[in-house]
Amino acid sequence: MPGEHLLLFLWIVAKGKVLLEETVSLTPGTACVRTLAVPEGVEEKDISIQLTDREGETIIGYTWRPPFFADREKPEPRRPARKPEEIESPEELYLEGLHLEKYRHVTLRAEPYYLEGLRRDPGDSRCANAMGMLRMKQGRPREALSFFRTAVQRHLLRDPNPRDGELYFNLGWALEEIGDEEEAVRCYRKAAWNSGFKAAGLRQAAKAALRKGKWKEALSCLEEAFPNNAESPQISFLLSFVFRRLGRRENAELISSRMLSVDPLAYSLLAESWLLTGEEERLRSLCAVLGEREAAWRTLLSEYAEIGAWEDLLKLAAFAPPELLILLYQAYAAQKLDREQDTREFLRRAQASSLDRVFPYTDWDVRVLRCCRAGGLEARCDYLLGCLFYGRDSREEGIRLWQQAAEEGDLHQAHRCLALALMDEYGDLTGARCEMERAFRLEQAENAGKPQDGRYLLELLAVRKRCGEEPEKLLALLEQYPETVNRREDLAHQRLVLCNEAGHPEKTAEYLAARSFHPYEGGEGILIRAHMLAYVQLGRRAAAQGKLAEAVSC
Repeated sequence: MPGEHLLLFLWIVAKGKVLLEETVSLTPGTACVRTLAVPEGVEEKDISIQLTDREGETIIGYTWRPPFFADREKPEPRRPARKPEEIESPEELYLEGLHLEKYRHVTLRAEPYYLEGLRRDPGDSRCANAMGMLRMKQGRPREALSFFRTAVQRHLLRDPNPRDGELYFNLGWALEEIGDEEEAVRCYRKAAWNSGFKAAGLRQAAKAALRKGKWKEALSCLEEAFPNNAESPQISFLLSFVFRRLGRRENAELISSRMLSVDPLAYSLLAESWLLTGEEERLRSLCAVLGEREAAWRTLLSEYAEIGAWEDLLKLAAFAPPELLILLYQAYAAQKLDREQDTREFLRRAQASSLDRVFPYTDWDVRVLRCCRAGGLEARCDYLLGCLFYGRDSREEGIRLWQQAAEEGDLHQAHRCLALALMDEYGDLTGARCEMERAFRLEQAENAGKPQDGRYLLELLAVRKRCGEEPEKLLALLEQYPETVNRREDLAHQRLVLCNEAGHPEKTAEYLAARSFHPYEGGEGILIRAHMLAYVQLGRRAAAQGKLAEAVSC
């Protein structure tokens, strides 16, 4: 309880000798301070302090320990990745690629390592599976399919029932993406032969059955999967959904309440609980958990989309924030239900909604965006798909989609992304500057009269600087937008640097004196260097004019 006094015992020991033994009464937020003399020759490492309760259990204590590496060998610095042709074995090639994928290396890609492994051994299941996964992330399931088939074929070389179900599961995933659901379900069931993929394989088979309205087949899969992973929110959601559709309301309520006791934030179970009872309190709980987070709402909607529950999706989406992608999910569902008027209305609202802070990232986002390209949304959908694929390391596809978006709708967001990609990927500074200049003009026109966040100005400055533009001209660019520069720390820092580079240290000193800086600014040393350089230049100028006292003060 707040303010409660705790009766504890304080012990201070040095070299086995008790220096202090005292009963203390403590309250949270109140310090216990004791000062005492220690015998000669006692150092900090010899002292131990313990605070115990009546039963002798230590509440908190301090005993000196040597630094972690004092008696250990320091780890070797991580070695840079070798080129694929320098690596001896296919296994090392696979592990190197896996490492690059895991840590999202900035300049190196995993693909050349996997392909080199397959060049040496075309049937290597590890590299083939890894390449298949890369292609799936890049939205190229047909290419992934051949890699997954190669991996499965090697695993079946001596055993018709592989110990690991991952390869069959991934093969089923690729088949499902290209529309071959019957063969995909066969692969999912084959993956379920292995305990590690039993729940996942049967879950996907159940989803395929639900899309076809085969409730009993889906229930059979889920009841078999449930004991294998009883704490899976996805399996519990599917079970609750099936029971609700079959009219077994008590079973649905039991499954939902049990899972929510384990995971109170399970979106889909909260939604099922509301759809089952219609109680306002349960709807409020769902909306409180999801809030205004568009990505969380899309996660929920995609779970219903995966099983073809379009009516339920539309019911839930009515309470979601009207963000562009959520409107597209609604249009997609309305289209599946042959509601043409509703589809057109959702697409119209999506066309008028903002592209700011819209970040697609799931496979269902890809499917919805590709389906909703029609109706004047081609440019917006291509731009968002470009962002998704570029982020998944499919850089060429991302750039191609941004180019389409820039041609179709002249979107400043697409021109901006193209500029940065051309500069980073191809070193095309001329093309990057052309695109960034266009993006900046379009963004300025679109947001005329509104406060500018300055991001486009900062990026235009960076592109012009990379193109070798003179500091005087770069400074003139910033001085055209003083309010924006003053509002953003990074732009204000660049102004200081450019003032020095352009030979105007007096302006740097003026800005430094007039601006109030935050403690977190200048972590990279920009402010300190700008300050030093400005006053060094001012000092040299004063000395050259014979003003030695002024030079010394600088």
